[in-house]
Amino acid sequence: MCRQCYRIKVELRALHLRLEHAKKFGAPTRGDGLIPIPLKVEYMTAVAMAEDAQREGRRYGSLYRNDITSLDLEHELSFICTRFLKKDLYSNDACFFDCFTIGQKRLLLYFLAKMSREYLRRKRRIRARNKVAAKEVNQVLRKRSPGTYRVEKDPAVMRRRR
Repeated sequence: MCRQCYRIKVELRALHLRLEHAKKFGAPTRGDGLIPIPLKVEYMTAVAMAEDAQREGRRYGSLYRNDITSLDLEHELSFICTRFLKKDLYSNDACFFDCFTIGQKRLLLYFLAKMSREYLRRKRRIRARNKVAAKEVNQVLRKRSPGTYRVEKDPAVMRRRR
């Protein structure tokens, strides 16, 4: 595991202990066993960060073992260009990388993966918070009382979308 994974793991363990303590004893002022919402959101964010780190590890962890194709290079360059330049400059250009040897492709993908990893690591907490917020919004929308106004089923709103 890398340094970031260890840091996330330590943070997740500490939040889990705080969550268990809150479940057992409740909030310091209430003592009713309810979990404070900010603690729950922080814990869910840490879980999402851990999942994201594992996904990154599966994607980039074994670059030296896998066969590198021109399509892999195109995907990585497209990812980097989209994130940094806000424009995909290498769409459908996999044939440009056929002139490289396997070793050159592997080295190029290694350099590109370092840039991608750094971007993913810097944005990990933001992406996790957005994922948790989206999940919370979906749960709130699903748990509404029957008979309440639902904007997503309003015919006037649906006509405007089209």
